[in-house]
Amino acid sequence: MPQPTEAEVRGGDRRPRGPVVGLIATLLCISLVAWALWPRYIVLSIPPPDPHGWYYTAKTVVRWTDDGGTYFQWRVETDVYTDRSPLQTRGDIAGYFHEWLVSRGWRTIPQGTLACQNALPDILDLTDNTDVTTYFLPSADEVDPYYTPVACILVRPIGYSIEGFHVVLITEQMSPLTLFIRSWD
Repeated sequence: MPQPTEAEVRGGDRRPRGPVVGLIATLLCISLVAWALWPRYIVLSIPPPDPHGWYYTAKTVVRWTDDGGTYFQWRVETDVYTDRSPLQTRGDIAGYFHEWLVSRGWRTIPQGTLACQNALPDILDLTDNTDVTTYFLPSADEVDPYYTPVACILVRPIGYSIEGFHVVLITEQMSPLTLFIRSWD
């Protein structure tokens, strides 16, 4: 009968496991922070109302220093020329976007809201501006536009001697970390 080894007598192999557990905990923490801070843009696949497409696209992270939180914005722009498009008025263009968004669960926010103030800082007065239409996307457990993604659509005349409209479409949503912090308010 073979003799037990010294390790077997002491209760088996006892290698230090502290560094491995610490490494796993550190990696989990880093992953959680990265998940909370990683940008999540709402990119809509709306076909542009004009045949030449969207000519400007941007993704932006807006961080407010006054504890206003972090927002992820996706923005596209195009011009609709009335001499080349079946959409002839501001109402036609706004209706085009309205039908697309509402058919996918978005809801209109009443005129005068400030939900687009982060996304459209260049618009001086959002409360009375009829060029801006705002939508929000309710979820199963949240219908307050303050906590849900918003879509802002600006349709205004190009101006000068050009017959047509400039269209800006922006989506915005809070970062998961900002949403978590706001849920405690």
